[in-house]
Amino acid sequence: MTQAIADKVVMITGASSGLGEATTMALPKQDARLALCARRADRIQSLAHQLTHAGGKAMAVAMDVTDHAQLKQLVDVTAREYGRIDVMINNAGIMPQALLERVQIGQ
Repeated sequence: MTQAIADKVVMITGASSGLGEATTMALPKQDARLALCARRADRIQSLAHQLTHAGGKAMAVAMDVTDHAQLKQLVDVTAREYGRIDVMINNAGIMPQALLERVQIGQ
């Protein structure tokens, strides 16, 4: 896999924490160019800065993937910055906070 992702443009939603952040931190080692997005602007900008300071290629876009216009803007900004999008890691999600017995499945 070391060469498979080299020089690819990778867009990652939910990149500011958890699996998104772990992926974000691993891909620059493979020479990928990253477009990072998350709702927490300060966190996503800090990650992009950290990666570029270490020699990686990363840009940050603060946005909410549930807003279609913001998602379109992410795609447009990424394509304008890098010329294309090769990979989309759609990692953003929500986690309702409730006891498991209160979660209603199928609604």
